[in-house]
Amino acid sequence: MVYVPQIGQSLTLATLISERCRVLGLSQAEFVNRVGCQDIQKGIRLLNQLFDGDHTRTEALIEAISLCLGATFMNGISGGAPAQSVANY
Repeated sequence: MVYVPQIGQSLTLATLISERCRVLGLSQAEFVNRVGCQDIQKGIRLLNQLFDGDHTRTEALIEAISLCLGATFMNGISGGAPAQSVANY
């Protein structure tokens, strides 16, 4: 869960990403490109896995999103380990 002070609610990371993409008019391809995915199709697959709740296989994507936002996501999704290079996926 990610707390969003602007709306005073906690949202799942997937809900937050989906909502922000909708508001900004970003496609999934545009979103994964903006977070630095080299392989857009693989980035979209990882994004869909994240939306399905698979935080294990999507750790690199979560770290890339975290780096772009300057944030660290809690509750075991992302933590103190160094971020994996975005170029690796």
